[in-house]
Amino acid sequence: MKRFTAIFLAAVLSLTLLCSCKANKTQTDSEPAATAAYSIEKVDGIKLDKGDGNKIDVVYPQIAGWALADKQDKWNEEFASFNIGETSELEGGATIDTVEYYEVTYEVATQTDDILSIVFYGSIYYVGAAHPFAYASAHTIDMKTGDEITLAGLPEDKRREIAKAAGEGKFEIISGGPISTVEELIPELEIYYGIDGSQSVEDAVYEEISNAEYSSGNYFIKDGKTCVILPIHHAAGDYVIAQFDF
Repeated sequence: MKRFTAIFLAAVLSLTLLCSCKANKTQTDSEPAATAAYSIEKVDGIKLDKGDGNKIDVVYPQIAGWALADKQDKWNEEFASFNIGETSELEGGATIDTVEYYEVTYEVATQTDDILSIVFYGSIYYVGAAHPFAYASAHTIDMKTGDEITLAGLPEDKRREIAKAAGEGKFEIISGGPISTVEELIPELEIYYGIDGSQSVEDAVYEEISNAEYSSGNYFIKDGKTCVILPIHHAAGDYVIAQFDF
């Protein structure tokens, strides 16, 4: 949860893993689970009408039937922390009283005996804030070990390939705000990174995905393809999701 809240509160760079796996049917929070040796159960979190169109509405997943019981407990605790209770706090001290609008949904993008990718979507609006923030965050788990697969742990050539494709705009935008084309996105990335000619988008992306501090909780795999959550400035929609053809 700490990594998750940092992403949408500070708009930290979120990038992805290059990974080859068999394409699987996508499961949203209302669809049945794919065939695997474990299941994903939908849990309704807090639901509160705050008036004037504001609300708190949380839905989150829980893993059931996983042979690695200790890892199952760990990840279920992580997922449950997206909920906000009567006395709990989000990172930054936000509480049920200081949050005007808080919504969390999820998508199971890949579910196999080897890999689980879950993506969280939503928005948050604090009392006194000018506008709500939109966010997307993800976890990709090695279901054989229970560990999260991180970007910084990938071989250098894999990280280079991700960065090169991002810099060249070789991806499809599948979700996000008003930015809908790669041509619109590249200038936004240059603004976000503060690129002034001394550094390229490719270099900036490679630097970030090689940094262990930002290398976890930031990617998912959908339809067998690498998907990247790219942060952009708030005025441009906070983030886009880019899907690479590998």
